[in-house]
Amino acid sequence: MKNLNTIVVANTKGGAGKSMISLHFLPMLFLDKKINVHEIDDSNMSRLKNSSLNFENLKVEENQSVLIGIDYDMSTGVDEINIIDCGGGNDTKMILNSINHNSELNGLTYFIPTNDDITEFDNVKETIKLIKENDDNAKIYIIFNRCLKMTENDIKEQFLGFFGDKDYGIEANIKKIENKIDGLLFLPNIVRFLGILSLK
Repeated sequence: MKNLNTIVVANTKGGAGKSMISLHFLPMLFLDKKINVHEIDDSNMSRLKNSSLNFENLKVEENQSVLIGIDYDMSTGVDEINIIDCGGGNDTKMILNSINHNSELNGLTYFIPTNDDITEFDNVKETIKLIKENDDNAKIYIIFNRCLKMTENDIKEQFLGFFGDKDYGIEANIKKIENKIDGLLFLPNIVRFLGILSLK
């Protein structure tokens, strides 16, 4: 299938780290491939000059053809990776609905970054629902972004909205979606770690 090399970074909430994941984290996983990053966001206009990335910023409101023909230039070979960086809110919803209405775009890989906002679980759950509505073959991974510490207990304490806390009476919501996702990833808070390094 021609779209096996297409990755979608999505979350219906803005500020979860979608652009950072799209522009900095994911390209590091595919250093041996040509990377095409399509940022589709009416609220964010990233500026990037990088010889190793083919980057374009598209606005949904000005480019409805992007949604109609969301296939882009995705008839790529094995040496190319397409990354779709969805804007937050309605941008993500429009893009996911457009992908779901294109039979050519089935079985894609999705990364859903999340932060430690205690209400963030609902946004992740909604994003998974939008993906799964028309793509049962989707591969979905949640990225717990900006982890302050990288031990299991510390991550669970930081992301209470997902892992719960009996002392505070917070439910472990991760159980509600664990059968709908393919894995969990954890990224450290790079800014914090760089700050620590600069103090040494």
